[in-house]
Amino acid sequence: MTARPGMRVVVVLLAGRSAFRGSVVLSAPLLLAIWGTETFAPYAVAVGTTLVLNPLVGSGAEKSAGLLLARATAVADQPGRARMLGAHLTVAPLIAAVSLLVAVALLARLPGPMDVYVLAAAMNVGFGAVQALVAYWRVLGRPYVDAVSHSALAVATVVGLVLAAMNDIGPQSVLGLQAGAALSIAAILVVALRHRAAGPRRHELAVTARTTALMGANTLLATASVTVVFALLAQRGLGTAASQLYLAVVAYSVLANLFDYLLRVFQPWLTGVLAEGAPVLLRTAERGSRLGLLVLVPLAAAAVVVFSRWVSGAAQAFLVMAAVAPALLTVACLVWLMENLDSRTLLGTVAAGALGLISTAVAGSVLVSSSAMAGAALALLAGAGVTGIGLFPMLHRRVAHLHLNQPLTSNLGRPS
Repeated sequence: MTARPGMRVVVVLLAGRSAFRGSVVLSAPLLLAIWGTETFAPYAVAVGTTLVLNPLVGSGAEKSAGLLLARATAVADQPGRARMLGAHLTVAPLIAAVSLLVAVALLARLPGPMDVYVLAAAMNVGFGAVQALVAYWRVLGRPYVDAVSHSALAVATVVGLVLAAMNDIGPQSVLGLQAGAALSIAAILVVALRHRAAGPRRHELAVTARTTALMGANTLLATASVTVVFALLAQRGLGTAASQLYLAVVAYSVLANLFDYLLRVFQPWLTGVLAEGAPVLLRTAERGSRLGLLVLVPLAAAAVVVFSRWVSGAAQAFLVMAAVAPALLTVACLVWLMENLDSRTLLGTVAAGALGLISTAVAGSVLVSSSAMAGAALALLAGAGVTGIGLFPMLHRRVAHLHLNQPLTSNLGRPS
């Protein structure tokens, strides 16, 4: 079984990732102040439009490594681990290259300077590539590569800010600096990993591609729910409510991203536990999920209704997001568990996430017109609730038949 990362390792990892995320978040208002609206607007549009490339390239590959590479490491199969690493080093760059090429082709149709769009796309692809590659190093027992790499990205972001303030460089130069730094770090990490990898077999490539795609889809589906809510607010002309909700969502995203990162850090440990059956963990998860679906979701909905009647403005936005946050994080934890069980439950998480996204869209369409802030929060809660309801029967069946299950390493990459 893979050991849980120690507290010192976790603190260092969080420090490196927080430095990077903090520098990226703070750079937006600072660049706006330095450049002014006219220069900043093309930069913001380009970065926002291509932001999806970051999780598209990084999230699925990172989580796939935490599952497949960690299991190959846990069974002490050195040739198998080397081949699985080789599979990831084949699949992940292919996903990054295809994503960048498709993005550039689509961006060519948008108004605005094409070079800014291309550089923004390269930057977000680079950030995603680093996110995936440091995960490989974490699983291989070199966690501090993660902190060093993201600290270096934070330094590149700060250098771009300083140069923009002192030398009056524009969006192209800032994006070029960040893209160059990210892609350079990714190249160094790949070169350093090559001697640890071996040529993968066809089955290992197929398993890696499938797992990467499905796990990446889970991240994109969760992110898309927030996008749908803001799209509905914009469609109904509720710009003021959207602005207030955006501040609350940014505050929540800091907590959610921190929580999500911790889940990924502990993912190799989880896969090792699940490979041994984990009856106590699965039964505890079943009880916790039932509590969340039967108690947290109704309480959150009631709290949102109360806040919408007694509080207004930005305070209402923060309170309704705080009300639904525990339920959203509980469902995220359930998805984390289920997508690491086996290929069937992984596919089930994507199906449940798709149903959750549809539920968010339907609930938002009905609710946001009558109460923008409460409707948006209830739409997010509805999506999370439907996702949880879709996943719970699979977890319940697994717990009910624990004595029949074989270790999960025996059905790795095949439907159980």
